[in-house]
Amino acid sequence: KTLLEVFHEQGKETGIVVTSYITHATPAYFYAKVPHRRQYEDIAMQLAEAQNINLAVGGGRKHFIHRSDSLNLIERMEKDFGWTVYDTLDNIDLNCKKYAVLANDDHMPKASVRGDFLSNAVRTAIETLDDAENGFFLMVEGSQIDFACHANDSAWMVDEVVDFSKAIQVAMDYAQEKGNTLIVITADHETGGLGLTAGDYKTNLKVLQYQKMSKGAFSAHLENMGREIGDILTWDEVQQELKENFGFWDTVKLTDKQTDRLRSVYVETFGMGPGELKEGEYFKVDNLTDEAARIMTECAQISWAAGCHSGSYVPVFAIGAGAELFTGQMDNTEIPMKIKKLAKY
Repeated sequence: KTLLEVFHEQGKETGIVVTSYITHATPAYFYAKVPHRRQYEDIAMQLAEAQNINLAVGGGRKHFIHRSDSLNLIERMEKDFGWTVYDTLDNIDLNCKKYAVLANDDHMPKASVRGDFLSNAVRTAIETLDDAENGFFLMVEGSQIDFACHANDSAWMVDEVVDFSKAIQVAMDYAQEKGNTLIVITADHETGGLGLTAGDYKTNLKVLQYQKMSKGAFSAHLENMGREIGDILTWDEVQQELKENFGFWDTVKLTDKQTDRLRSVYVETFGMGPGELKEGEYFKVDNLTDEAARIMTECAQISWAAGCHSGSYVPVFAIGAGAELFTGQMDNTEIPMKIKKLAKY
């Protein structure tokens, strides 16, 4: 049984808040049972039919309304399954005990674009669940930390971690006020093999603030510029965009070798026609932008080992009632068992 099934049986109220699709692997784990994580439409249907969840907040609206079976699942959720479905966090009826906020067709925008969506969503969810007679369980995921690490995009990663930290603070403020609340903070895995130095036993993370766009956004920006002018961007034009959006040469000093690398990659791509795109599940980027982000990481003096999940241990932080159970090394499957134990299951 999933945690939501257990808590529903105990008369507790439950909720999920994420910045990915609401049908993505982590949120889906709590309410759906399917053979494969990418069965998004089947997962959406199981969410619609779920009786053990009171609120769900995230993206992925397309899996409810742009379906291969042409079903408008949102209409059915409201008509047949007792949901109220919102587009935004604004004007939610906190007395509504079964609602979904499907705030984007795709994943939610990146932290730098969506602002305080996650922390506000956590605050709204807690306000909704606070008067639950038998207590509540809320799962919150800073989903795009993983996305950024897959892309080896250091600045995006920092934005997402800071955003998640703000959401955690909302929960901690509630726990401090109310007591008898447990907060567990962890991850299902590490991504990217992040190293917090590049060999010199020091970091320079402050330079990451000068990267104004994620890799994917900057790559799309260059593509749009080229489309608008109807021609291949010149090196001078690209260099100016790198100055404005990465701070290169002005606030972020580059070596001659780093400049030569950028120019060389420019010639291999834009200088000889549209270049091939490097594409991952959560990003699409041209080689020049990929090289710019790699150099930014070098300037921050950190490093990435891969673009996939790693086997590194992840931390587990626990605060509040029962936190003493979450000490020492443990297998990830022990965590829900400890939570169930504390709930006297």
